[in-house]
Amino acid sequence: MKQFFTLLFAVAFCLQVSADEKYPRKIVMEEGTGTWCGWCVRGIETIKRMSEKYPDNFIGIGLHYGDEMDYIDNYSPILDMIGGFPGCFINRRSSDYESVSLEGAEEAVKALKDKAIAKIEASASFTDATKKQILVSTKTTFGFDKSSAKYKIAYVVVEDNVGPYKQGNYYSGMDLSKSDYMYDWTTKASVVSIKFNDVARGIYPSATGKDGSVPTTVKKNEANSYDYTVTLPKTVANADNVSIVTLLIDSSTGEIVNADKVAMSGSTTSIQTMESVRENEPDVWYNLNGQRVEKPAKGLYIKNGKKVLVK
Repeated sequence: MKQFFTLLFAVAFCLQVSADEKYPRKIVMEEGTGTWCGWCVRGIETIKRMSEKYPDNFIGIGLHYGDEMDYIDNYSPILDMIGGFPGCFINRRSSDYESVSLEGAEEAVKALKDKAIAKIEASASFTDATKKQILVSTKTTFGFDKSSAKYKIAYVVVEDNVGPYKQGNYYSGMDLSKSDYMYDWTTKASVVSIKFNDVARGIYPSATGKDGSVPTTVKKNEANSYDYTVTLPKTVANADNVSIVTLLIDSSTGEIVNADKVAMSGSTTSIQTMESVRENEPDVWYNLNGQRVEKPAKGLYIKNGKKVLVK
């Protein structure tokens, strides 16, 4: 699997698609980190500051390894390619991981934030009061026409307010200028007990995305809808602290061409917004995996773009 990702990254810049229309872009940083890694507080600070300064153009995802938060579904192909911590991939734009820094992250946002060839918009709601599953609805729109498009959507579960756990801090006692963005960490102890945000719990159904989540034929400025149900992993401590990050991935290159993020806090269950219908009511039906259904049985479905309950 690692060789597969390396091959994709190697050809990424040879297969770039040009688009007549450009969209705002959310830059994704997938960062390898761990509580044992004293330098990794730089990643914590970088993601925090970037998320605050560029809420519409930046998404940080913490990939924990070797600590209390390292049980991440399906992320090994990406995490295994990070050879040093804190290291990261920004939009998976290269097979070589990058060192984490605030300067590097800001340069990426400034260079790429208005140059997306496609956009993805996401909404999400719990399927019922148990909060074990989330129905994610996406719309993808492209700035070009293409009859053999190769794009997929991957769904990342991230959780905030995790812990507290003890984090190593190699910046403790360092002689840094007060203007340095890591200065506050020099005043903290060498081991600090903190809560963690942006903790990846899994990527579904795989790190490369869901087959069929984007049609093979796309038309300029025409939205493509798709629904996918994510089952939360048991590692999630509090479902209300979960967000879903949707990654629109170019399968030809492996690059993340755009992304979106939706928080579940305060969301209503989809059951509260559904209409009841008779089982034999005619129309076009899809199940929660986006597959067309001729004769829906009892359960949750999508009918004409709306969530409905067949009784």
